[in-house]
Amino acid sequence: MLQWASFCFNPQMRKLIRYLFLKPIRWLTWRLGSNPDRKRVFDALSRLKVKIKTTQGTKGMVIPLDHQNSRFVIFSDQHKGAKNGADDFQLAEPNYIAALNYYSANKFHLICLGDSEELWENTLRSTTWILLRQRKNL
Repeated sequence: MLQWASFCFNPQMRKLIRYLFLKPIRWLTWRLGSNPDRKRVFDALSRLKVKIKTTQGTKGMVIPLDHQNSRFVIFSDQHKGAKNGADDFQLAEPNYIAALNYYSANKFHLICLGDSEELWENTLRSTTWILLRQRKNL
């Protein structure tokens, strides 16, 4: 068992394995990855909008948008972590805070889509504490 571990973690062996599998893995992700059909997406969004407007108690909000005068910024899939070694967002945080300050000063509306906080990795308490500290920096 120990010989197998030393074999797998050998730097030259890792390079060889990466070389052998990188192209096939990339091809598979490209081939099998998401490729949404534009018409189906827009049809589904149109049906959702009608449902939100016509069905009582449906969750959702339709924001009127004047593309000439409206000021919106949309952030998606930020994946903010707990500021530890596994936090991929940590390097981007100074730019993120600077962008938030800019957009706030210029009266933009912020819309966050997708994964903002890594709640599956962090507790709600630690995430709330981090958010409160960030708010003081704004």
